[in-house]
Amino acid sequence: MLPIYTNAALTAKSGRRYAKGVSVPVNGMAYASNGRPALQVPGGYISSKAVDVSVFHLSNPGRVALSRKLAVYKTSALKKKTGKRLAKGRCVTPRKWLLGSAGRPVLRVSGGYIAARAAYVSRYYRVKPKTVKPKKKLIVYKGIGLAKKTKQRQRRGRKVAVKSVAYSTKGLQRLVLRKGFITANAKCFF
Repeated sequence: MLPIYTNAALTAKSGRRYAKGVSVPVNGMAYASNGRPALQVPGGYISSKAVDVSVFHLSNPGRVALSRKLAVYKTSALKKKTGKRLAKGRCVTPRKWLLGSAGRPVLRVSGGYIAARAAYVSRYYRVKPKTVKPKKKLIVYKGIGLAKKTKQRQRRGRKVAVKSVAYSTKGLQRLVLRKGFITANAKCFF
């Protein structure tokens, strides 16, 4: 059983609970004074630790790349398809982040809605960071299409100076370095 609290600090229980395994409609996100997030639900707040929220983007992620083919839906409930599908690898810029009628986050894109699952859409840098720190060893490429490798590698945890952000012919962002290009996928960096 998941207790419902009356405040975002999760200090005062309301006496009501959600049963385990129940789909809970989430109205938004609230933060306690210590910065800990809580999910705003009908009747109060629940702990974000008790719910697996990591599988969704909880705000508009900006420009994203699709990691699989996605259907575009007519409504935010994600039930009626428009017949349009977005190709894997395509970059889209969501117009708005919102909660669907089932309480699941969705992204409003041109022509309809798509699921906001982090596994389906990944964030990319839109503005030039001064430096980045790779989470793993990254290959530096000669061209913006990331096809021809250089002998250079960027080591894990080492700061890398970025000259600019450029876009490939598919619309994917790349970080321009002094001697080549690397991915701009934010998952690859600390």
